[in-house]
Amino acid sequence: MKIIEKKFVNIIGHGLQLVLFLILLLFTLNFYCQDTVVDDNLRIKYFTLDEGLSQVSINDLLMDESGFVWIATEDGLNRFDGKKFKYFRHSETDSMTISGNSINKLLVDKTDKIWIGTVGNGLNYYDKDSEIFHRIKFKYSQNDNEIISGIVEDESGTIWLTSQISGLHQLKPFKQNKFTQKNYFPNQSLTALYYSSDNKLWIGDLVGRVYKKDPFDTQFLQTKPLLNVESQVRALYLIDQKLFIGSNNGLYIYDLKNEKLQLYELDKKGD
Repeated sequence: MKIIEKKFVNIIGHGLQLVLFLILLLFTLNFYCQDTVVDDNLRIKYFTLDEGLSQVSINDLLMDESGFVWIATEDGLNRFDGKKFKYFRHSETDSMTISGNSINKLLVDKTDKIWIGTVGNGLNYYDKDSEIFHRIKFKYSQNDNEIISGIVEDESGTIWLTSQISGLHQLKPFKQNKFTQKNYFPNQSLTALYYSSDNKLWIGDLVGRVYKKDPFDTQFLQTKPLLNVESQVRALYLIDQKLFIGSNNGLYIYDLKNEKLQLYELDKKGD
């Protein structure tokens, strides 16, 4: 089975990625296990704890080049081969296990490494050949309780990640299992990260600022916000010159052509 997409968020406009979105939605809604026929060609099966999923709160999802589905839960990392689940959890007595069990973000990079961002236990990557988790120590942070809110890879193979504690980190590979590091927006609480097809970084923070940045621009530190919304930025996605901004207030859509921002508020009544 060939890779569908390197990042789950890239679901809009692609049929196969939409199927992944539906699967994640069904996990999140915590339905009972059953087969549901949508039409004559599509059957959806729900998976819950009874079928082997370790936890029903799903934060992220991806498929690797081997066809495995990796699932970020609040009780460890799950890998699904189409029939059964395998769990990866932290062990206090084994430094080669994952650093924590509350998993927030996932990325499969160009070398097929699985990057795992945790809530409160920093960053790891999983080497499938050695079956070992490597824990990344941030050079520009003294905090071991990093909350990873986004992980992306640019066209050069550099890994970028946002932290809710220590800003934006750049990890550039230079030899096996070694990375040079840089830090931007130091000590700023960044809550969302997206890498668009035009090779731009989109960054959101806790107080609603949204940045657009060329990762190869030497004037990185002089970046000013592109725009501000009225609450925490939770997710970013760009399509057809429209920036979709998920927030605690609802969905903002920013038209890059006419520079207009529109808010679609959450339905607080639940209707």
